[in-house]
Amino acid sequence: MPQFYIFYHLLSRGRLPNFWIGKYPVTNAQYRRFLEAPDFAERALWEGFPKFGEPPGYKELGDWGETGWQWLQSKLGKDKVVYPRSWQDKNFGMAQAKAPVVRLTWYEANAYCQWLLKHWHELAEGAQNPGLRPTLVRLPTEAEWVLAAGGDQPTGRYPWDAPGKATTAVQEIVQRANVEASKIGHTTAVDAYPQGASQPYGIFDLAGNVWEWQANYYRAEHDYLALRGGSWGDPHGSARVAERHSDHPGGVWDSYGFRVAALPS
Repeated sequence: MPQFYIFYHLLSRGRLPNFWIGKYPVTNAQYRRFLEAPDFAERALWEGFPKFGEPPGYKELGDWGETGWQWLQSKLGKDKVVYPRSWQDKNFGMAQAKAPVVRLTWYEANAYCQWLLKHWHELAEGAQNPGLRPTLVRLPTEAEWVLAAGGDQPTGRYPWDAPGKATTAVQEIVQRANVEASKIGHTTAVDAYPQGASQPYGIFDLAGNVWEWQANYYRAEHDYLALRGGSWGDPHGSARVAERHSDHPGGVWDSYGFRVAALPS
């Protein structure tokens, strides 16, 4: 069985709660399980998404209430499922099982997290992470994501860079990440760039391939949510750890995906 279900345990030394994070972004193959699940449209999976304020405090602001459920009701068709908008695309959709799932909203990413928690012990995630018994599965906050990437200092640093270093050579960057300069023109398999794994944790695809939805608001106005990581269609500088992006929760692009975090019991 592929190891795309592995989570890494990160110890935050008091700055954040200790947490686990997915070694890879969620793939089309993983998300397909949710689409085919009989409880895809179960109300409990689409309500109560955790709400976090902007950095640096990431204040817990309760939850999103029925917002996700209301979004789902506006999109559900006769099939009682909502497919990612690139699901039938040969370069981005289900045909690319190992590529990250894209063109899905922040709401869909959150619902997947809640479905994963509900079924944890029935799925490969539970089998491949025997030391993890999560009480909460959600999107990471930017602080958690940056920690997984090895930190954002110096500001030009990429996830693979050693402490105090910052890659500047484009030729080296395209060997480690799928960015615009790679000239691929679409997403790639989440394990395609082992040389781009973060230091010191060895987490894949934190630079390029897809912007990853985060749990928190982007700024104090609380109108947009944060994304991190750069993408296949963006300049290589966007893949630096310190770079940020934002969109409203209903945004859908073929450069948006997500990664899962889990908090242990």
